[in-house]
Amino acid sequence: RLSDWIAMNLLPQTLLGGLATAIGGLTFTTLRHLTQIVAAAVAALALGFFRVAGLGRRDALMATLTLIAMPCWLPLANSYMTDLFGMLFALPAAALFVRALREPRPAFVVAGTLLAVAGVLQRQVVLAVPAAFCVAWLAARARRTPALALAGVLPLLATAGAALAYHAYLTHGPGVPAAQQWVQGRVVEAVGKVLTDGQYRSWVASNVLSLLAYLGLFAAPFA
Repeated sequence: RLSDWIAMNLLPQTLLGGLATAIGGLTFTTLRHLTQIVAAAVAALALGFFRVAGLGRRDALMATLTLIAMPCWLPLANSYMTDLFGMLFALPAAALFVRALREPRPAFVVAGTLLAVAGVLQRQVVLAVPAAFCVAWLAARARRTPALALAGVLPLLATAGAALAYHAYLTHGPGVPAAQQWVQGRVVEAVGKVLTDGQYRSWVASNVLSLLAYLGLFAAPFA
């Protein structure tokens, strides 16, 4: 049963944490060591992603070191937070989708979709990966037959469907955490207020600008 303050799906991380504590004992140290192993794996996956994306060895290594140089990397890698566990699935999914754009093989699309499904069951934001693939797939094809269009849309539908199925399981089983209900319940309301309420729209715009400034601090190593 997920704690009420958890807003993430957290399924793969919970299973990995259960396995780790079954082997190493039910301690925070065990979970911290698990996350350190995941962080090392994510660094290797990032290197692989940059290579698939077309960077040479030296540039891919520098890009990976830059990622690790982000101020939030070490705190996340030395905790039991959800971020790196999400990247554990998002990065290889993205790499496979990039390969599918170059070589449209069903195996790449299927494998990328399975990893994206696992990723969205960890963190809902991983849905951005198959969404980006869908847009790129459709944009890269001058002739869009229904079969070709479906190949680009199916990964997104499968990933979104997995997230909805998991939510339904929580609803009819152990219960949806209060934080998830609060966040998801605000989406439709917030979109409506952006369209109809000028004051709320101004607040959203100022919030977006402050987020960009905040993220700029994390983007400094990349710059």
